[in-house]
Formats: sequence, structure tokens, C-alpha cells
Amino acid sequence: MPEIQVVSRIAPTPSGFLHKGNAFNFLLTYLLVRYHNGKLWLRIDDIDDARSRPEFIEDIYDTLDWLEMQPDFGPSGPKEFTTKYSQQLHMGEYRQAVESLLSRGLAYACKCSRKQIKRLSRNGIYPGTCRLTSDKAFSVPHAIRCALGEEASRVEVPSYEESSLVLVNLRREMGDFVLWRKDNVAAYQVASVCDDIRMGTNLLVRGEDLLLSSAAQLWLSGHLAEEGLQKASFIHHSLLMEADNRKLSKSEGSLSLKAMREEGLSSGSLLKDFCRWMNMPFDQPADLQELAEAFAEWFGQSGRLP
Repeated sequence: MPEIQVVSRIAPTPSGFLHKGNAFNFLLTYLLVRYHNGKLWLRIDDIDDARSRPEFIEDIYDTLDWLEMQPDFGPSGPKEFTTKYSQQLHMGEYRQAVESLLSRGLAYACKCSRKQIKRLSRNGIYPGTCRLTSDKAFSVPHAIRCALGEEASRVEVPSYEESSLVLVNLRREMGDFVLWRKDNVAAYQVASVCDDIRMGTNLLVRGEDLLLSSAAQLWLSGHLAEEGLQKASFIHHSLLMEADNRKLSKSEGSLSLKAMREEGLSSGSLLKDFCRWMNMPFDQPADLQELAEAFAEWFGQSGRLP
């Protein structure tokens, strides 16, 4: 990492009860931030208002309490989140970002349905068949897509590990992704990158399945801010899998942390599993503070990440 204060975030979506994979991401992010004496944000990604539920927001705070994890910034509870921090309150900011891209020819309106795209594209990536003029933007039933140029064939995703980066052909792997949805809501990529720029995020800890999202957000950031995420470092850690080799998923009904708590399991059992996942020799931390101390000693010597 560069010699600047590390700022990171945990960013759960309130679309279901959190599972062990979410907790491991929280823990790794928290431990790295504390290792660097940095700052940690809690950001709740509720841009998809139709799937957000009060009980899922409450579960995020119950999980943080269970883990004894206290972020440095962000909403202190569900009420403050709803009134001061919800992404729904930033919709104007997200729209302004998309309007900026439209005005420079970096985005366009599109009326294609998923069914049409599936019929026209073998891999499900938008084939660029419906580039409408910008005056169609923000009008239902049109979405707005980015217009990826040749530079998007080689997006460099900086790694946390010094002098290491991953090259992503965003044009081939993702295509002209959606910036503004047909239901008149900002898409995840726009909301996420705008939030990270506003918070000053410079370390993003994610599952390896979000590598393309990192590349997409770097492309966006490069066109929306002078610095933004360009000086950030990224970690794409391995995923926790089900017995049948599917990744843990809220939508697929993976065992939730809420169910674990209701069964009377302590967070200590989860911390022990985390150590195994990290291949840390420390076997049974009593609490998060003890884990943080062990992680700092171990990581300072090994520097290994999952």
C-alpha cells in the first residue's frame, strides 16, 4: 500500500440475512484496516430499494455487534442509516454523474430487454445493437449504458501487493454495462463508485467474483474524478463455497449468521473458522481484539492473503 492513510469499507446489501462469507469479508477488511492504522466505513448498499428490508438492515447491525466490530464512520443504527446514509438519498448525485458521462459521449440510452440481449448474444453481453441519442436518456423504458472505448480493452486493476496488477479486457468481458436502470434507479456500479469517491476509499476488499466490477468502477472513476479510485488498491479474496461447490449466497438460502446466533453459537467459533480460511496458525482467538493482535503479528511476517 502507498504511504497514505488507508480508508476502506464494508458494504453489505440488505437483500437477505448475512452469511459466513459476508462475515469473513468483514473480518479481513477490518483486520487489514487495523493493521495499517486506517479508517473503516460502514456503507450499506440499498440502491435496490425493492429488495431492501428493515429486518435485513437490522441483521447487519446485529452481526457487527456479534463480532464486536465497530466501524469508524457510517450510520450508528438503522434509524440513522435510513435518515442520513441511505443510497436513496444520493440519487441526485448518481444521476449527475451519469449526465456528465452522457454529455461527453461516454454513455447512451438503450431500450433493449434482457430477452432481446439473450437472443442476440451468446454470452449474454450486450452487443451494442441499440445506441440511442442522449435525448432518450432518463425516460422509461430506457436504460443508460456506458460507451466503452478501446482503452477499456486494457483496464489495470492495482493489487494490494506492491508492483502487482491484473489486466482486464472490460469490453470483451463485460461490454457496455448499465449505468442507469429502466426503472429510473442508478445501477450498482455507478452508486458504488460515487460512494467510494465521496468516502475517499483507497483499499477495496472483495470476493474474486467481483473482479469485473472493480475494472468497471475503475473505468468510471477515471471519467468522473481526477483521482478517485485510480490510486486505490484492490484485494479479491477467494470465496467460501457450499458442499456442492456453489458459492455462498443469500438468495440461494445459505446458512445465515442469524441462524447461527439463534442456535447459540458464539462469534468465537466463526473467528476460529476464519483463521483456518486464512491458513493462520492461531487456532482459537477469544475475541476480535485477540484475533487482530494475532493477525498483525502473523501478517507482518507472512503477508499472505486468501
